[in-house]
Amino acid sequence: MMPPMSASNATGGALTAITAWGATTAGLHLLSGHWPDDELAARGGFMLAFALLSVTVIVGAMGAARAALPGRIVAVSLVPAAILAAVLLRGDLAPPAVDLLLGAAVLSEGVWIGAALGRGVMRASHLWPLVVVAVGADLWSVVSPEGVTHQLVVEGPPVDAWWLGLVMLHLPVPGLGSSPLLGVGDVLFTGLLCGAAHQLGLNTTRLGLGLAAGFGVTLIGLLVFAVPLPALCFLAPLGVAALGSEARPSAREMALAMGVVVALFGVQLALR
Repeated sequence: MMPPMSASNATGGALTAITAWGATTAGLHLLSGHWPDDELAARGGFMLAFALLSVTVIVGAMGAARAALPGRIVAVSLVPAAILAAVLLRGDLAPPAVDLLLGAAVLSEGVWIGAALGRGVMRASHLWPLVVVAVGADLWSVVSPEGVTHQLVVEGPPVDAWWLGLVMLHLPVPGLGSSPLLGVGDVLFTGLLCGAAHQLGLNTTRLGLGLAAGFGVTLIGLLVFAVPLPALCFLAPLGVAALGSEARPSAREMALAMGVVVALFGVQLALR
């Protein structure tokens, strides 16, 4: 178990996500005004934005893992909740300001809630079963007509989908403009893995490198196939795989997790 963190460490960790998001958004916004206007440059801008977002999420999740202490997570969550309320109540904000404020709220709330849930993981051997269930649920969301991801990606969101900013992180991509890059589910699970690793005393450096590799594979897939891909299906397995024997599961735990996934798809097929 990790030793208790001081209030100053918790507060500092809690501000990490918002600080990282603000720096990333502001930097990309400034670059967008001087970015070349051609297809190759646009691809470069997308790669840069996705890479910076990946680092921002990992850094924010690591900071949230230190901050998500019992009794503090509720108080800390009031900050992004207040930001979110302010954005929704104001209808005259410019799009860059909306992306900045909504993203700060969604990112910080996502990593903090995820980290708090991760601190509830009792054993490191539970991480792989959690990954199996999460990836299965994410794939179901993509392939099932009832899934949120399927409706957003395949069918496309409604024109007046004001809530899209609550489930997707948008960034000012140089050469492309404001674009949705990552779902809140990916943020939540990144926070969960970081929170569990801190709580269980696992190697967080290896976890961070594994998560970075997962985001990297996602980016390569996006560039090669030019279609939206579920990032969770790459970052979750590679993140836990980087922990090696520290997170080795039992055969019974893995069988149970796979049974849950099979049941999920079975129910979906039965309802068709």
